[in-house]
Amino acid sequence: MHHSSEANDTPGAFGPSDGTLPDSRVPACLRNALHVYVTALRATFPERVYAVSLYGSLALGGFVERSSNIDFLTVMVGQISEEDQLAIKTLHQKLRHLDPWASRLDGEYAELDQIEAGELDTPCLFVAGGSLAGRREVSKADWLTLVQCGISVIGPEPAAFIPDVPWVDLEQEMCNNLGVYWARKADSRWLFLSSAWVAFAVLTLCRILYTMDRHAVKSKQGAAEYALGILPEEWHRLIREALRVHSSEPGLSLYMSRVARASETRRFARAIIQLCSERFLLKLPTPADS
Repeated sequence: MHHSSEANDTPGAFGPSDGTLPDSRVPACLRNALHVYVTALRATFPERVYAVSLYGSLALGGFVERSSNIDFLTVMVGQISEEDQLAIKTLHQKLRHLDPWASRLDGEYAELDQIEAGELDTPCLFVAGGSLAGRREVSKADWLTLVQCGISVIGPEPAAFIPDVPWVDLEQEMCNNLGVYWARKADSRWLFLSSAWVAFAVLTLCRILYTMDRHAVKSKQGAAEYALGILPEEWHRLIREALRVHSSEPGLSLYMSRVARASETRRFARAIIQLCSERFLLKLPTPADS
């Protein structure tokens, strides 16, 4: 991989006078927020911003204006110090007053040296709801999204500096998600009374199924369409209900009872866990193993 040493020499895709065209996957309503963010970022960290990339629903073509976040990865040159952390916190506090979409920023700050060294498990500073919120790892699925279809706001395309994600690592992440995280959720009697949790569970499990089958990432909507094409009809109503909730469009539930919908969501989770285990010959961990 070849990297330019001049972090700020790369044209920005969202500046008002740079003459470049923004990626068509980025809605017009977000472009000012991204421009404001990049401008403030470069002013705060001159010569240290290597790249800003977008992943998640924007990169996958599944952005929903009412509910989706702006998933981003900002890559910095040099170590991110405690002083830098304070500057990042202050930056995002100010951004929320400059553009309403800044409260949808949800992403990570990573060091270029760590990425180049393949240290993709290193916890990164992260922003949630437009505010600095601690540290977390970027998931293997999100690294894969960045490599396969990430959007460059400034700097090189993500695939030019992010190493390929080994399939064995992504498969292990999916196994842990299924065998531990979702197995536990499937035992909850109350969680899926929430419409938001129904949509999140059903569509995320559809995405896991798609990723395991195709070794690629897909938007929630795209993964749901894929699942409708391969899963038995008994699950079609639940998948369509999850899509209805995810779209945030007004409308009546496809279920007469939240309790019945919650029960079906639990059954769906268990069915997908079993299907993935059998279809892809996975040895899943259990909650007791964690």
